[in-house]
Amino acid sequence: MSDFSADPFSVAAAALAQAEAFARDRHAGQTRKGAAREPYTVHLEAVAAFTQRHGGDTVALAAAWLHDTVEDCPPTSLEELAGLFGPAVAQVVGELSDDKRLPKAERKRLQLLHAPDRSPRAALVKIADKTANVRSLAGS
Repeated sequence: MSDFSADPFSVAAAALAQAEAFARDRHAGQTRKGAAREPYTVHLEAVAAFTQRHGGDTVALAAAWLHDTVEDCPPTSLEELAGLFGPAVAQVVGELSDDKRLPKAERKRLQLLHAPDRSPRAALVKIADKTANVRSLAGS
């Protein structure tokens, strides 16, 4: 398990590489919805880069890589992420994960309802995610 709470540089770099590798593996073969059908990992790269540019710490950066794994990569769970990357990362990913059993309109309503209660890390990753999505739509 990587401990994202302790943040010496070498541990942080290794932990982020582990989060990136995990996300790339879980999203392998997935593509974006746009006309270009880019590999899904292009989105993850954009979210992580935005998060880093805007001051995200190691936990936020790991969550940026992992933010869609629970929703889009069954059987990935928050418990698995907590075991691999620590509870802080799992908490942020949990704040960003929709319950896919709910209808889309309800998921969007809940996103708006809970937005003011997000942690600063989750808010940053959510902004990065939405920004990457808008840029992808504009380019597609």
